[in-house]
Amino acid sequence: MEIVWYQPSRGACIVSVTRQGLSFNKAAAEAMGMPEYIKLGYVPEQRYIVAKPADGPDEAFRFAPRLRAGWVKVNNRDFVREVSANLKIDLDRARRYLARWDAGEGVLVVDLNELAGEGRNAR
Repeated sequence: MEIVWYQPSRGACIVSVTRQGLSFNKAAAEAMGMPEYIKLGYVPEQRYIVAKPADGPDEAFRFAPRLRAGWVKVNNRDFVREVSANLKIDLDRARRYLARWDAGEGVLVVDLNELAGEGRNAR
C-alpha cells in the first residue's frame, strides 16, 4: 500500500488564473520540483491546464526564480486567452483552482472543474 503523507506546512496545491496569467502557490511549485522553466498546455476534454518542468527556455516560461511571498507568477496573457476561449473560462475575476502532481505523466494538473476560490484577489 502506497501512502502519501499530507504536509500541513506546505498546504494544498493551488493555481490562480487571471487575465494576466497564472500564479502557482508554493505547494504547487514544490510539487513540480521548483523547476527553472515550465511548459504550459491544456486538455480540452477534461478542462485541465497542465504545467510541466522544462529543461530550458525553448517554448517555456521562466519559473522558480520568480517565487515571491509564497507564489510564482507566470505572465502569459496569450495562453490564458486561448484557454479561456477554448474551455469557456470567465476571466472577469481571478479564480483559484486545485491542482495535483501526476507523477506518471510528470505534469501538474490544474483542474478547472475544481474551483478553490474566486474574487478580485483570489491569488
